[in-house]
Amino acid sequence: MNTSLDGKKILLTRPYSSALEDQHLINKRQGRSIIIPMIETHSIKSDNEKDITNNLPFYSWIVLTSKNSAEYTLNWFGKQKSEWLKSIKIAVIGKKTAQYVKDRGYPVAFCPESFRAAEFIKEFPYDQASETRVLFPQGNLARPTILHAFKQRSIQCDRLILYKTVQPVESRDKLLDAFKNRDFSIITFASPSAVRNFVKIVKDNDNLFDDLLKGNWMIASIGPTTTEELTRFHLPVHVEPEVYTMEAMVEAIAAYKFKEV
Repeated sequence: MNTSLDGKKILLTRPYSSALEDQHLINKRQGRSIIIPMIETHSIKSDNEKDITNNLPFYSWIVLTSKNSAEYTLNWFGKQKSEWLKSIKIAVIGKKTAQYVKDRGYPVAFCPESFRAAEFIKEFPYDQASETRVLFPQGNLARPTILHAFKQRSIQCDRLILYKTVQPVESRDKLLDAFKNRDFSIITFASPSAVRNFVKIVKDNDNLFDDLLKGNWMIASIGPTTTEELTRFHLPVHVEPEVYTMEAMVEAIAAYKFKEV
C-alpha cells in the first residue's frame, strides 16, 4: 500500500496543540495541512468541587474518557492530591488516554479494547465498584452514556465538570477564507462538537454547504460517534479508520487518496 499523501492538503479542525501533532503525521507522509480549530477548551470551576474534595475517601474509581479529560483532571488534583490518585483505580477510554495517564505517573486499572463508550459500558467490572462511589470528571458537552450505565446499576457516579468546549472566535473568517482560496481538499473531524461548530459556519453559505453535501470535499471522520454527527447533517463520510486514532485516519486518507471525491 502506498502511504504517501503526495502533497494533498488537509484541513485540521482539532484544538491547536493537538492539530500540531496531526500536522507532524501529515508531513511525514508528504502531505500538507492547514490548521483551523473548530473547538478549544478552557478550564472552569465546577459547582460541586468542594463537595467532591471533601468526599474523596469514598471514591474507589475515577473515569477518564479522553486525553483532554485526563489532562484537566490530573492538573486539577495537583501535587497535594496526587497520592490519592495513586490509591484508587483509574478507568480510561483509548490507548492515547491510557498512555498519557501512565506518563504522568499513575496506573491504569481498566481500558476497554474499543475506543467507544458503548464498549466501556459492556466491559467495565461493575462488581469492583459496587457499594462505593465513582468520580467522572468531564467537559461540559460530555454525553451521559457512561453516567447512566453506572446509575442503572445503582452505583453512585458523580460528574465533575472541569472544562468547557467553545468555538474559537477567529475560526469563522479563517474557514470561509480557506474555502474561498481552495486551501484544502480534505476535511478531518475528531469530535462531534467540531462537526457542529463547522456546520454552524458553512450553513450560512448555501452554495458552500451544497458543495459539501455533494461530496466536493473529501471528509474524514475519526470514528463512529463523529460519523453519526456528520450523518445527522447529511454530510458524506469518505473515510473512517478501523482504529479510532489520528494516525489511523491519516493512513486511511493516504490509502483513499486516488479516488475522486
